[in-house]
Amino acid sequence: MNEIIEILQRQFDAYCTKVLKYAAITYYHANCRRKAHEVSFSSLLEKDLAEVSTTDRYPCMLYRFQVREWLVEVQSEPLGNAIGRLTPYRWEIILLSYFLGFKN
Repeated sequence: MNEIIEILQRQFDAYCTKVLKYAAITYYHANCRRKAHEVSFSSLLEKDLAEVSTTDRYPCMLYRFQVREWLVEVQSEPLGNAIGRLTPYRWEIILLSYFLGFKN
């Protein structure tokens, strides 16, 4: 009886070894296929990274300036602070010329 149990244990061990071996081979091949198609973010060029990335915009991150009948939104914090410190006449000129495209 002990011989039969020992034989069954060896057969089960051999079966488990085969299953683990082929699972490792399958994982290795899947990993190789994935590596062939993946590129790390650090190796992407700036223009390629811009295509696959996005930036969230929140209303609290925008600086809004009312210039006559237009609303100008500035995303840059340093620029928004700098424009906000100018006199209304000067920031109106800057916003009209640079952001709205008026030249005269």
